[in-house]
Amino acid sequence: MKTKQVYICYRHPDNGGCIPNINIVRSIVQQIKLISPCYKVVISEPKFSEITSKQIESSNYFICILTHDTLHKCNTPTDPVRQEISLAHKYGVKFIYINPDNQFNNDCYPVDFPKELDFIKTNHHITIHMDSSFERDMKALAKNELGWIDISNKSIFYIMIITFICLAITFFLHWKWGLLTYILGIGFWGYFLSSSND
Repeated sequence: MKTKQVYICYRHPDNGGCIPNINIVRSIVQQIKLISPCYKVVISEPKFSEITSKQIESSNYFICILTHDTLHKCNTPTDPVRQEISLAHKYGVKFIYINPDNQFNNDCYPVDFPKELDFIKTNHHITIHMDSSFERDMKALAKNELGWIDISNKSIFYIMIITFICLAITFFLHWKWGLLTYILGIGFWGYFLSSSND
């Protein structure tokens, strides 16, 4: 099972963000880790540094938490959020924009919004509800955006049942073919389980 790095960018309270932003990020990080151990989550720091640059470059996914205050200082070249977004775009990291409870809208763009970030306006924003729907929304995000495969899904159970039924029928017809089917079946499930979430 390959580990994939997820970088999370958000507006820190130290940079003019609201305190609740921290709780939103913590909830998202916790849920990603619960969904699958194959994801390594890296959270942005208040200040941009060389370490930040390396972390973004080595990431598979760049999650930007779009709260109402995320972009309000992006018209400043030294703004950490602006620098992180620009760098992820430069490195071609896959962007995922999470909009908690639809906090973000067109009124959240600051005056003189930098042209280098105009691509944010045309990209799809994923709404995550921070209520009883949170777990469901995060699993949908993991499946659709992070390439997660839910191997606990009932459909997997049904496939296994069908596999064993076919195996039993093959054994009944001829033991040699049954043995071959058994070996191929073990190989298939071993490969499937090891490659899940790659």
